[in-house]
Amino acid sequence: MNNLWLQDNLTAKQREYVSMLASGLTTIQIAQREHKSHHTIRNTISKAKERIGATSTANLIATAVVRGWIVREDSQIPTTFI
Repeated sequence: MNNLWLQDNLTAKQREYVSMLASGLTTIQIAQREHKSHHTIRNTISKAKERIGATSTANLIATAVVRGWIVREDSQIPTTFI
């Protein structure tokens, strides 16, 4: 897909929320933790998907991990994939 509007990175807040999603939190739990409305979190995640052209939340998380935007502290990524 060649869309000039697509970005190659996420904002710091988008990365933070995607990281929380990747750790298993729901958007409602993130909203409670961040003292924001559920709609704010949901919209930020939606904008992140639009920003990089992700087709789903799972695709957003996978893309963020593969591109190194988020890394789980306990992850054991083989060096052959880096």
